[in-house]
Amino acid sequence: MGPFTILRVYDGNDSTRCVASIGSGQSVMRISISYDKKYAISVPGVRKNAKLIMYIEPPDGDDISFAATSDGNRSWGDIDAKQFRNFLRIKNEISVQIDGVKFNYLIGNTSLAEVARKTEQCNK
Repeated sequence: MGPFTILRVYDGNDSTRCVASIGSGQSVMRISISYDKKYAISVPGVRKNAKLIMYIEPPDGDDISFAATSDGNRSWGDIDAKQFRNFLRIKNEISVQIDGVKFNYLIGNTSLAEVARKTEQCNK
């Protein structure tokens, strides 16, 4: 799906969620949608810290920011449904900032709403 790969994530033998993944190596961003429709964003790790804020440059001025944490390898945070709908309107490039570190992901004309639909279909 454009620059994204849709993957099913397992915890042992149990499938727990599906993710849309973009980037390669250490620079991967994942958009996670769980079976019970909980949304999360993860990016490469920053300093280990349980109290961070993840900020995504908004498409129209509405703030997209939420609590995040990092184990040093990955940084992640749960994003509520309203902010996730706003996130889905981003076009061309996703810019995520956490702890002063910025990650950019070129998505071109790929529809994030379609990426989310495909990720949700993976959960079925």
